[in-house]
Amino acid sequence: MARIPIDGFLLSPVQKICRYPVQLRELLEHTPPGHRDHRQLQSAADAMKRTVRMVNERKRKMESVDWRVRCGSTELLQQRRRAANWLLEQRSGEREKREDEPEHEVQK
Repeated sequence: MARIPIDGFLLSPVQKICRYPVQLRELLEHTPPGHRDHRQLQSAADAMKRTVRMVNERKRKMESVDWRVRCGSTELLQQRRRAANWLLEQRSGEREKREDEPEHEVQK
């Protein structure tokens, strides 16, 4: 039996949800404006568009949280950022010192 990670099962419904607005839009294009279902199809297409937007937004947030968890706690991440910023400041300070120092002439 093939081993499928849980993500494999969870992705499928999300992918299907993303197809619904396209299918509804195509159905709407082939439904005359005077048809009794036209208004409901438009409403369904709009609702699915909002749903897909919400799903994508929450998925991005979860990926962001997942990334922070993999990096360690948010506190650890902030400590790493502070350390990186401090190093950058130190290096830029060293460059400024070197630029301020007079150049030594090379004697021939």
